[in-house]
Amino acid sequence: MYAIGIDIGGTNLRIGLVNESDVLSGYEQYPQADILKDNAPEKLADFIDSYIKRHNAQNAIIAICAAFPAAIDKNRAVVLNAPNISGFNGVNVKSLLQKRLGIPVFIEKDVNALLFYDLYRYKINHGSTTIACYIGTGLGNSIYINGKIHNGFNGVAGELGYIPSWDNDNVCTCGNKACVEAYVGGKHLDMLQKNEFPNTPIGNLFAEHGNSPMLDKYVRRLAAIIATEINIIDPQTVILGGGVPSMAEFPLDRLIQYIRQHSRKPMPENNLVFVCSESTGENGVIGAGALAWNQTKDRKTHKILLCPSMMCADFGNLQNEVESLEQAGCDIFHIDIMDGKFVPNFGMGFQDTEFIIKTANKPVDVHLMIQDPGDYVETFASLGASIIYIHIESDIHSPRTLQKIIDAGAMPGIAINPGTAFEVIEPLLSLTKYVLVMTVNPGFAGQKYLSFVDKKIDKLLEAKENYDFNIIIDGACSPEKIAALNAKGVDGFVLGTSALFNKGRPYADIINELRKT
Repeated sequence: MYAIGIDIGGTNLRIGLVNESDVLSGYEQYPQADILKDNAPEKLADFIDSYIKRHNAQNAIIAICAAFPAAIDKNRAVVLNAPNISGFNGVNVKSLLQKRLGIPVFIEKDVNALLFYDLYRYKINHGSTTIACYIGTGLGNSIYINGKIHNGFNGVAGELGYIPSWDNDNVCTCGNKACVEAYVGGKHLDMLQKNEFPNTPIGNLFAEHGNSPMLDKYVRRLAAIIATEINIIDPQTVILGGGVPSMAEFPLDRLIQYIRQHSRKPMPENNLVFVCSESTGENGVIGAGALAWNQTKDRKTHKILLCPSMMCADFGNLQNEVESLEQAGCDIFHIDIMDGKFVPNFGMGFQDTEFIIKTANKPVDVHLMIQDPGDYVETFASLGASIIYIHIESDIHSPRTLQKIIDAGAMPGIAINPGTAFEVIEPLLSLTKYVLVMTVNPGFAGQKYLSFVDKKIDKLLEAKENYDFNIIIDGACSPEKIAALNAKGVDGFVLGTSALFNKGRPYADIINELRKT
């Protein structure tokens, strides 16, 4: 099995197959502009599809990671701004590629892929604070703090190249004037070569003219901007890499000397560790592939939310049921509240609900299958319900009711019947933290799973790229269904008679088995 790693640079596009041991095969490189012409996102999908077919890998790809020289949104789905490539700004590349290819896709900054590769390649302490600067077409920057890539609130941290400078009127590729990338990126070296050293090939620029005042000024400027970030972040390790430092006789020692001169004394200057990354075209591809493997493992191993439906519990021994389920490792107790009007049944009584909430140490949700659920929000919130689900089918003013839940100190949830379309709830997704998808008609236990709901689940999974909510499935959640839907990215399941209750087996054994699916 393989992950596909794709490194989309300002100059070249590189692609390859990366196995679980980070071994690369099938490496290919093309001029980026030749591949990503008009309608670049679709052209990228066509290119990946053709690559998979060329390598007969249709059944061997577990995931794809495309690394862009761009700012990526916090959900790692939308390319916000890609100054050095055209056609991707504002495009949800993750969604487009997943729809076209039918394979899990991850989107990342190219420098984060390079950093991920270098951390392993040079055995850098994963608990350390590390900054990486990759100087190629532009100035790429990645920040690694306490074992995680730091992407910031909006997902766009690490844009060192777009710090403004007062002594520069050059127009940057981002559209602003005075960005430092305009005079420390590879494009600036191209300009210097053409204007000042026209008879010297760009690759020999430092080998032949490295001591010239003009190129020394370039190195000093580069050092000053890197030292600026060092003085802010206070890293243990600084990675220097990219096409420019890999040029023949590039003065790396002088660059490090200048960086130390600009770094605050005595610290961090005295404690700085520099790692000079050997730049090859393969680095970003392997790093992207490794990120895909890492993300896939995280998806497979994340703890799913298992929520026993207390309507199926033994009411004659309710305290023991609660204690046994907690000891077995359940995550959320699920309580159905019905009024005989919205659904033709009556659920759990108020006293039983109050008892479970007071007895349980785990969170408790209440599923209000009732008319006008907003009238009961304060009641259940005051009892201590952690999550309150309302049916938009029974609530005239759902946005107001969801805000009412938030104001009452509970987590807002939307429950949707099998026949309710995704488009009906989409405007409310920014107001909710949980979406309870009914895969049976609400009101009775023991019904069959309604498979037509799967298309709606797929739309919700896609919407998670743009909103922050959990998907919980309620209805006929068999072990087989749990395994299949969890693999797709569903977060949790309400457990009834299909998976948990009336099995004649300890709850702990069943729950452990479900977590392994």
